[in-house]
Parts: sequence; structure tokens; C-alpha cells
Amino acid sequence: MLWNRTRGEREVQPRQQCGRIDWDGILDKYEDDLREELSGRSDWEAGMVFHSYLHYEVDEVDKTDWEVRFMSDGEKRRVDCIDTQDGVLYDFKTKNQNGMTHAPYDEDIGQLEDYLEALDADLGFLVYVDRETLELEYYPVLD
Repeated sequence: MLWNRTRGEREVQPRQQCGRIDWDGILDKYEDDLREELSGRSDWEAGMVFHSYLHYEVDEVDKTDWEVRFMSDGEKRRVDCIDTQDGVLYDFKTKNQNGMTHAPYDEDIGQLEDYLEALDADLGFLVYVDRETLELEYYPVLD
């Protein structure tokens, strides 16, 4: 179930309600480098670049794990980040501006719901990154 989601309306959560990790601050730190690195890349390629920058920073944040791999229903899965202090999962999706207008995607919500159930967590955030503007949109998902 997605908080504040009503049919046909998108409600983005304010940054201060999305856990203790300052994702916006991380992006601000690397904004110029990221803009150059993401230019002209596909969503998938941009996502890989974006994830590598986040991984470097998250390694410095106490009580967080990056790219946690686990088994669920006999399949290998991976969630981008777990804040082990607060028990919050984060899954990042990199989209172009057109793709951002359709977020959150039902398949992404379902995927994060599966992760929450498999890892016995109650709260996760889908974090959509506009690869052109580097703006973030946070969508909380409950198990």
C-alpha cells in the first residue's frame, strides 16, 4: 500500500519525512560531476552511474547497508539501501523527465512491497531520480 496515493494523483513526500539519510545533500555534493556523467546515457546506464555515486557515500553513513542481496520465493533479489538503524528500505529508480511524470510505477511499488515482506520491514521509499535535473521524488511504501 502506498501512502497518500489516490487514483490519478501523485503525492510526493517532503524530504524531511523520508528518513535520516540526506539523499538530496549527496546529490548536491556531486551535482556537476553527475550531470556530466549522466548526459546522453540511457535510463539503465544513468542508473548504474547514479548508484555508484550513492554507494560511495552510503558506505560512510553509520548503520546502513548498500545493495543488500537476499533470496525471496527462490529468486535472488537486491534492494538498493537498508537503513539498519531505522529499518527503512530505499529503492532508487532513474528516469527521464517524461518518465518522472508517471511515477510511481505499479511494478516498482509491487517490487518494493515484496522486498519489505521478504526482509520483514515495515517502511520503504521508492526514490525516483530525474536524470536531467537530478531532482528526487520520494514515495513511501508500507508493507
